[in-house]
Amino acid sequence: MIEVLAEKIAAVHRPHPVRVAVDGVDAVGKTMLANELVKPIRRRGRPVIRASIDSFHNPRRVRYRLGRSSADGYFRDSFNYAALTSLLLGPLGADGSLRFRPAVFDCRANAEVAAPFETAARNAVLLFDGVFLLRPELRSHWDFSVFLDAPFEVTIACAARRDGSSPTQTHRRIFATWKARN
Repeated sequence: MIEVLAEKIAAVHRPHPVRVAVDGVDAVGKTMLANELVKPIRRRGRPVIRASIDSFHNPRRVRYRLGRSSADGYFRDSFNYAALTSLLLGPLGADGSLRFRPAVFDCRANAEVAAPFETAARNAVLLFDGVFLLRPELRSHWDFSVFLDAPFEVTIACAARRDGSSPTQTHRRIFATWKARN
């Protein structure tokens, strides 16, 4: 399946880098899939840029203004979409400069990242993973999108293992996020 998906992505041609969104609920495997696609796309002669929504978080004071457990806050305040569009997606799009920054914030350190600007090849593929990528204000920035889905009992167990939390706590967080989106 990885090879089939890589072939479909590599077949997309634009006069600018192809911007691919890998979206889905928390812990469904977005990062793993995007990472697995890098080598097959490169084998097809396309340079790859890997980036993630995790590098475009807002500072804690913005992310948690509605509380750490707020599903609405998670959906509305977690990420810096202005920086994402102005520093990564826009420059890689039509009429873009090709000069981009793949990261602006480290959420664990709650600090800005001094990632230097890079220059993309016109035939590059951006593999960008994260939650909420197909929201209306971002849809026009994607040339190709993948939405991963799995039953909540699977994603909850994966998130609990990843985060070292109990499945009950994780279930509440994931379900609240899903409910806020739908």
